[in-house]
Amino acid sequence: MTDAKGGSKTQAYGADFAVAYNRYWGEFSTRFAPAFEAFLKERLVGHKPKESVLVDLCCGTGQFAAAMLASGYHVVGIDLSPHMLRYAIERNRSYLRQGRAQFLEQDAAAFSTDMPADVVVSLYDSLNHLADIEELTKVFVLAFRSTKERGLLCFDLNTAKGLETWNGISVEETSESCIIRRGVFEPGQSRAYARISGFLRTEGALFKQFSQLVYNTVFSMVAVDRELHASGWNKVEFHAFPDIDKFSSEPESLNRVFVVAVK
Repeated sequence: MTDAKGGSKTQAYGADFAVAYNRYWGEFSTRFAPAFEAFLKERLVGHKPKESVLVDLCCGTGQFAAAMLASGYHVVGIDLSPHMLRYAIERNRSYLRQGRAQFLEQDAAAFSTDMPADVVVSLYDSLNHLADIEELTKVFVLAFRSTKERGLLCFDLNTAKGLETWNGISVEETSESCIIRRGVFEPGQSRAYARISGFLRTEGALFKQFSQLVYNTVFSMVAVDRELHASGWNKVEFHAFPDIDKFSSEPESLNRVFVVAVK
């Protein structure tokens, strides 16, 4: 999908959907943060949060960045959507003033940072939103260039098995919103699609409509492993999600897999 500037195939969320995402879906990464902090403590060489730089790739509305900043990390948040970044910046304004946070409007497949990172992380199947394996490989290469020696690249992906759960229609209705999700995925296809639409309560008890078409590209774990090694990563591991302390020798059997690459 091309962005408004005509240069990217990566999906970028619009202004109305950013409101819904910030309100209802940003907590996915926040809930995962404690487990990830424990993982970094065990796996990151010379682990010292106050001296470590974390790149939050596809940072969205900044909830995960906020959790990691609160734990002492320096965080560089990167997202293609300026609407999502507005929430991330506002949520982490105090850390920006301290010089411990930075938020950049960049494509994940063309990102760059000024500071070498100890870890690059991308959560909530954000990398499934890339158009193809070529775009995903660009992320692997750029993350390798951006990390310190023995640094980490960590990300979760929906598998083909997991994307089968997208099929169907769901409706969630509260006094504050009505959210309708229509998803479709056929086994053997390269993408799953979902139309997320509905109404959100605004100031003055009015409701505003929103609609966003999203897709997830199917990436085989064999191809992910191959392209990570080809990009220079020394070791590649597949873990369960959210139980990331559990290794998986059959990642395609999981609905969601957590991938760890070691430089």
